[in-house]
Amino acid sequence: MRTIASSSRHESGPSWSPDGIRLVFVLDGGELHIVTFDGGARARLTAVEKGSVFAPAWSPIGEVIAYIEETQEGRKIRLVHSDHRPLQDVATGSVTPSGVLSWSPDGMRLAFADEDGDLYIVDIASGITTPVLAMPGRIEGTTWSGNGTTVVFSATREENATQYLWDIYSIDLDDGELRRITTSGKDRGPDLCRMVPP
Repeated sequence: MRTIASSSRHESGPSWSPDGIRLVFVLDGGELHIVTFDGGARARLTAVEKGSVFAPAWSPIGEVIAYIEETQEGRKIRLVHSDHRPLQDVATGSVTPSGVLSWSPDGMRLAFADEDGDLYIVDIASGITTPVLAMPGRIEGTTWSGNGTTVVFSATREENATQYLWDIYSIDLDDGELRRITTSGKDRGPDLCRMVPP
């Protein structure tokens, strides 16, 4: 284990750059910082004076980082370039983003859950926000399959969710087929990996 970023302040929510050299993370809930994996160069990317930022997610195809900003006006998804240039806000209409953002493999869409725990996908260019799934309980921790046709997520079907009632599900974006992958009731935060033969 190694320490990459260390200070007397709270650091959380790291997300890798596509080249695997840098990380973006949240500092004290109100700033995004970038640091190299070797613990070297570190720079503030953005900050919110009266609000907070969370859930940074680095685009898999370039230098764009998505994150959620919360101010008195509400929550919204914003984009920023890794060289500090602010980019567009991502319109999600009346849908309020909450929790983890997950890029599609082509960098064109983001999957996220709203404040009610329902699953949505927003097209970055058009801002069209599509409801994907609403179920009793909550949805969290989305991730995409490599071909971009399936979203995997953790969810509970209980209205009063606890940490012990979560399982992993997948939904096919073409036909809407919902599959329950685990049944232990204690599984959260899925990620997909590719098996590499020896």
